Amino acid sequence: MDRWFSSYRRCRNYGNIVDKLPVNTRKWDFPKCGANHDRDINSAINIWAAGLAASVCRANVKLNKNTSVG
Repeated sequence: MDRWFSSYRRCRNYGNIVDKLPVNTRKWDFPKCGANHDRDINSAINIWAAGLAASVCRANVKLNKNTSVG
């Protein structure tokens, strides 16, 4: 995945991204939908979902700035 993929700021329910989220914030409510997120769990679910989508759809997943697979 791209190292700049905002997995922790992206709502795992709706895909919206919160503009700013301080690093020390461990749990937060998404302002648009009110979903409550644990930063680490939310990030893990988003990364898993992106990897699954890439695997199933044979999509290109940018691993870093120089390589991609798919």
